[in-house]
Amino acid sequence: MSNFISIDKLYYAVQTKDDETGATYSTPKPLGAAVQISADPTVASGSFYGDGFLKEQAYMVTDAKVSVETESLPIEIYAELLGHELDSQGGMTFGKFDQAPYVCLMYRRQKVNGHYRYIKLLKVKFQDIKDDGSTVNNSVKIQDETLDGSAITRIFDGQWKAIKDEDAEGYTDVSTSWFASV
Repeated sequence: MSNFISIDKLYYAVQTKDDETGATYSTPKPLGAAVQISADPTVASGSFYGDGFLKEQAYMVTDAKVSVETESLPIEIYAELLGHELDSQGGMTFGKFDQAPYVCLMYRRQKVNGHYRYIKLLKVKFQDIKDDGSTVNNSVKIQDETLDGSAITRIFDGQWKAIKDEDAEGYTDVSTSWFASV
């Protein structure tokens, strides 16, 4: 076993279908340089007591809070991720009723031993980003941006996340195919 030291290869694919017959996505595209990623599952639990004892417990992931810290992105990517419209003059408009599409978020985590764990968050919806900046002073502070959203399970198969790990027994190499499709 080896600990994680880095993340890279941040990609996204827009979900075009998710129903009982299947889930489909657009061709994956690079998102930007990955700085930090967090996927924090919300877990619902239930307990059954009988004869004065805890007999059984059940846990279920309901959703996951997702946070992606990345370099500043082109507005074309923001428009696609957040459901906003681009204008013909290099701008983007934010409408009250704009709806972000669901996307699959893909990335990999590097381990100390040089191997990788590949991760797909299968159904993520991002919310508008916080516009937060500061002026330059005696030192330069490079400012990145954070996309926040949530991951939910797909209707098709009830899955919300998929991983492949190069250190897992029986691992089949996905290094050239993982980011090509969902």
